[in-house]
Amino acid sequence: MRDLEVLAVRPSDQIGQQPARISRRCASRYWAVVAVALAFGSWLRAPALSGSLISDDWDQYAMYAGLYPIRRSPLDFFNFVPSDSTGRQALLRSGRLPWWSDPNIHIAFLRPLASALVWADYALLHADRTARPAHLHSAVWWAASGVAAAALFQEVLPPAAAAIAVMLYAVDDANALPVAWCASLSELVAVTLMTWALWAHLDWKRRRVARSRWLCIALVWMAMASGEHAVALSALLIACELSDHSASLSARLRTLWPLVLPIVVLVVVRASLGYGASGSRFYVDPIADPVRYLRAAATSVPLLAGDLGLGGAPDYWYRSPP
Repeated sequence: MRDLEVLAVRPSDQIGQQPARISRRCASRYWAVVAVALAFGSWLRAPALSGSLISDDWDQYAMYAGLYPIRRSPLDFFNFVPSDSTGRQALLRSGRLPWWSDPNIHIAFLRPLASALVWADYALLHADRTARPAHLHSAVWWAASGVAAAALFQEVLPPAAAAIAVMLYAVDDANALPVAWCASLSELVAVTLMTWALWAHLDWKRRRVARSRWLCIALVWMAMASGEHAVALSALLIACELSDHSASLSARLRTLWPLVLPIVVLVVVRASLGYGASGSRFYVDPIADPVRYLRAAATSVPLLAGDLGLGGAPDYWYRSPP
């Protein structure tokens, strides 16, 4: 670890510039730390592999088995409550929606890539027999997100700081639920792809290799097809480019538009095909109900800031601390 300690005292390189060269031995040690951290994180999450299906998982199992009141294609497993009254009535008659549900309830998410992967859990991994393969599939994506985070940290942080960041990522309890909850695979996939997209963008800015640029664009499209979770991370891509004052504003905007286009397409297609959320106490759609979203943000933003800065879990606002 001596090499890491020596290099940790240097200031962080500016994003997009060639980082100070580190020895191959130091890089090897960094990735050895990454391997140990992710192995430990995987061990912490091992109990999730023995878990059963929960919550939305049962809906998706029913969609695969043809038991859901509304027929769903493999690309539409996150469309739980459609916007049309006919679909809602079918769910009410079957008992899937309780009679006291909001008459305008609508819970449908456009996540075709993640939906196809969930379908594959049942069709190829036989998660309809045992949930263990589906949980293992989620664990693999979590590990991939850890490798992506490690590559990104290596790009922007000194080796020692990057190693510590990976360790913190590996033990963060926020990463437990996506492994235990199969339906949360969409979140894992979107975050993993967007993290790799960030890495590819920084690699392109540093080396100006065309394949890194195209890789970044392709990953952003795939992440948006995985779920709206990717939109949050796209803010880092935009901020990264806008903060690069070595290029003119027009050049930065030309760089940005292929990365922003997938977000615009997601919003337009989502609205035109009738996806969104309303009439739900849990989900708040910023497009369909911006006023309610801003009201909710008055509580959720301070809670998230407290989680990031002080380590206080937002769940404690609604439930007593353990």
